[in-house]
Amino acid sequence: MLSFSLMKDIIMMLSSVLFGVLFSFLVFIFLIFVISRFFKREYPNFDPKASIVIPAYNEEKNIGKCISSIFSSSYPKNKLEIIVVDDGSTDSTLKAIKKYKNVRVLKQNHLGKVEALNLGILKSSHEFILTLDADTVLGKKCISELLKPFSDKSIGATTGNNNIRNNKSLISAFQNIEYHFSNLIRNSFSKVFNNGIWFSGSLACYRKAAIKKIEYFKKDTLAEDQDIALELKRAGYRTINASAAFGYTIVPSRIKDLYKQRSRWWIGTLQSIVKNKELFSRKASP
Repeated sequence: MLSFSLMKDIIMMLSSVLFGVLFSFLVFIFLIFVISRFFKREYPNFDPKASIVIPAYNEEKNIGKCISSIFSSSYPKNKLEIIVVDDGSTDSTLKAIKKYKNVRVLKQNHLGKVEALNLGILKSSHEFILTLDADTVLGKKCISELLKPFSDKSIGATTGNNNIRNNKSLISAFQNIEYHFSNLIRNSFSKVFNNGIWFSGSLACYRKAAIKKIEYFKKDTLAEDQDIALELKRAGYRTINASAAFGYTIVPSRIKDLYKQRSRWWIGTLQSIVKNKELFSRKASP
């Protein structure tokens, strides 16, 4: 058996290594942030017609505010198509949607978010598809900012910055800090490298031709947004974080719900990386 002093030395060594890795990572993030201050990437005004696809399952409490935020946005309403895909809701989601005019409703059995997204995209009329979670509301300029980068035909998808709507508990307060830190990192990397490092599908926009090329969203991971972002990169497209596109979402307020959400995110992200591992290999094509 290992002696107490040897175990102590091993723990101290591992702690030092861990601290060194963490410190190096934070220094790297800080350097990227500083460098990003010297980058200013601007895109010309670009306001094409776009379809907004909102998958919804038992969202009677949230769907109204989500749709209202679209109608309150600064984007020309005659260029927007709003599609809500009801994923077999058993509450009053459909009744809440009927209060709004010019909203298409598609119905399906409870098949899941991926199927709802794909149905909405298949039935959409326009070349650009904005996907939005039903508990997310948009900032006034969010749609415009998400669409601007598509003036560059090499861009396959954009994502915005999500902030927290229900910041009233200790758990949500910590998530608020986390979200701001995440937005800062994503914005900085996107500016410096002119490409995204991770993706938020709850507030994203896609080039429809690019989605068709990779054969739509897949169900073989728990993080369909991360997976499709990596697949778009493999197909030769870039993804961009639109730093001025803001959305506001509801986050878990209980430890149990937060654990379930983060477990799904972490497992799904690992699944997406493994699935698209050739993207990270030296032999991967540029």
